[in-house]
Amino acid sequence: MKTKIIYVLVSNENDCYLEQALVSIYSLRLYNPDANLLLLVDEETSRTLENGIRKLILNYVSKLVIVDVPFHYSKQQKSRYIKTSLRSQVIGDFLFIDCDTIINEELKDIDNLSCEIAAVPDCHLSIKYSWMKTNIKKWSSVLGWKYSENDFYFNSGVLFVKDTDDTHQFYEYWHSLWRKNVLKGINYDQPSLAKANELMGCKICKLDDIWNCQINANGLPFLSKAKIIHYFASGMGAKSYVPYKFLDKKIFCRIKYEGFLSDEIKLMIRNSKSAFNPFCTVIGYDDARFLCSSTYGLYIKYPNVYKIINVMSRMFLFLLRFF
Repeated sequence: MKTKIIYVLVSNENDCYLEQALVSIYSLRLYNPDANLLLLVDEETSRTLENGIRKLILNYVSKLVIVDVPFHYSKQQKSRYIKTSLRSQVIGDFLFIDCDTIINEELKDIDNLSCEIAAVPDCHLSIKYSWMKTNIKKWSSVLGWKYSENDFYFNSGVLFVKDTDDTHQFYEYWHSLWRKNVLKGINYDQPSLAKANELMGCKICKLDDIWNCQINANGLPFLSKAKIIHYFASGMGAKSYVPYKFLDKKIFCRIKYEGFLSDEIKLMIRNSKSAFNPFCTVIGYDDARFLCSSTYGLYIKYPNVYKIINVMSRMFLFLLRFF
C-alpha cells in the first residue's frame, strides 16, 4: 500500500479521544499491518504520550508528527487546525481517517484512485435530503458559498488526497477559511471544506460510500461491504442506551482504566459490523428527519424546555424498562 494513513489526535488524560484513536488504529493494523501510519499531534498531546499507559498507542504508529498549533485554541480547534493543514504537513498521497472509526478490511485499493481528492457525502445524501439542510443553508450564507440542492455536502471524516499542486492549493483555501470562520464562532471544518471546494471548481470527487459508512446516518445500505465504519463520537453518551456498541463511552473509559485492549474489546473490534446492542429499531427516513429536525429546532429555540422534556423522557424510558 503506497498511500499513507493519517490520524490526528489532540487529547489529554481527562478525555477518551486517545482511547478512540487506539481502537481505530488497532483495527486498521488488523487488516493493514504494513501500512505507513502517521499520527499527527500537538505539543501538549505529545507530552502525554511519553510515559505510562497512553504510550501504548505508539506501538501501532509508524511515525509521530508534532505540529505547532496556536496555544490559545481549544482541543477541538487544535484538532481541526491540524486537520485542515494536513497537506502542508505530509509528503505524498494520504488517506485521512477520523479517530471515531473502525476499519474492517484492507485499504490497499485506495492506491487505484485516479482523482486528486475524494470524500463520501455527509449522511450519504445530497443536500436536498440532508438532515443538516437548515444548517448548511445558514453556513453557506455566512461563508458566501452557493450550492444546488442536488450537490453533495462532503463529510471530512475520511479524505483521500493526492500530492499535487491543486490539492496543496485546496488545503491552503480550506485552512485559511477555517481560521477565519473560528473568529465568527464556527469551529466546524466541513463548511469551510465546502467553500474551498467551490473555490477550486468542485474538485472533490465522490468516494464510494463503503469508505465512510456513517453508521447512524443512512449508512446501513453500505454496512455489509463497509471498509470503514464511522460511528460519530459526538453522539456518544456515558449513561444513555446506544444502538451501536462503540457509541458507549464506558468502553473507552474501561480501556483508559485498564491500560490495554482486553480480549473482549478486541473481539468486538473484529466483529464491528455486528456490534449492535439487542434493542435496536430502524426508523424510516421521513420519521427520522421529522424527529431530528423538530428536536434540534426545540433544542436551539427553547433549550430549557428541551432539557425538561429530555429528563422526563429518560425517566419514562427507565420506568418502562423497570416495569
